[in-house]
Amino acid sequence: MRFEPRTTSPSADNKFYLKAGKGGYNRAMEINKTTHSCLPNCCGEVHGRWLESQKQTDYNTYDKLCTGNAHSYWGKNDGYARGQVPKLGAIICYSKDGGAGHVAFVEKIYDNGDVLSSNSGYNGSRFFTKKLTKSSGYSFGSKYHLQGFIYNPVEFTEENVTPTVERDENKDQLKVLAKSLRVRTDHNTSSGVLGYAKTDGIYDWYEMVHDGKYDWYRIAEGQWIANNGSYLEIYPKKGEDPEVIAELEKQVQELTDKNKVLEIKCANLEKENQELIDNNNSYKLIYKCPKTGKYKINIDLKKNEELYLK
Repeated sequence: MRFEPRTTSPSADNKFYLKAGKGGYNRAMEINKTTHSCLPNCCGEVHGRWLESQKQTDYNTYDKLCTGNAHSYWGKNDGYARGQVPKLGAIICYSKDGGAGHVAFVEKIYDNGDVLSSNSGYNGSRFFTKKLTKSSGYSFGSKYHLQGFIYNPVEFTEENVTPTVERDENKDQLKVLAKSLRVRTDHNTSSGVLGYAKTDGIYDWYEMVHDGKYDWYRIAEGQWIANNGSYLEIYPKKGEDPEVIAELEKQVQELTDKNKVLEIKCANLEKENQELIDNNNSYKLIYKCPKTGKYKINIDLKKNEELYLK
């Protein structure tokens, strides 16, 4: 199943974060009795993302996740697989010295094993993201202790973004230099984010649009990445060096101009030929000689009269 990461706060009417039976699907603790929101609360956030990632709305059967404090999630016999290696859509579980612990949701896994997590804080931030590094053991803070990852029963893929390709000099391609470069649904920064282009990954590109600030490259249908001059390295396909292209365009323009001159000359010749035809058609036969011989013709002409002989 295609994974759709969340990096911004859900709307207030998003049913995945409203209490089950009160307009929503979420079985975690109800925080706001008026709006029935389960946020701000880390448990409400992971329950919401668990549902949202699966596109699951049947709150009667959707999961067997713990509905208690965060530190209780890891020890609950819910039937879901667990491990110490992060996976997309997994719940990260922490215990806490003298506290209720914390749970978070895995939104992205970087090439080096680091994780982008989505979070919420009881009596705190409604929604926030936090990068957790593999080198620190995915530490959330000195008082928190990693218990492990509860794996989502759905096998997710990051195929929101078209896969990288091998280098091919016969295609227009680009190499991603930036880290966490967003892939958007259109060539503007207000369009939706599908995911992230792979750092050092190579992609074919099919179209370029300049918006005054960025050069946008389309790497697949409905998938665009921006370049500010340092995000990407552009590889024109073989034989399409910009200087060569400019010279070819110049030659084409010169040929076009010459063709226009020839067209004008041809048009003038056609006009002159038509005038000759018209003049020939205006000739009047005066006399046709029956046989070779000497003849004397007397003709009286008035002023400005013309005589044509054929």
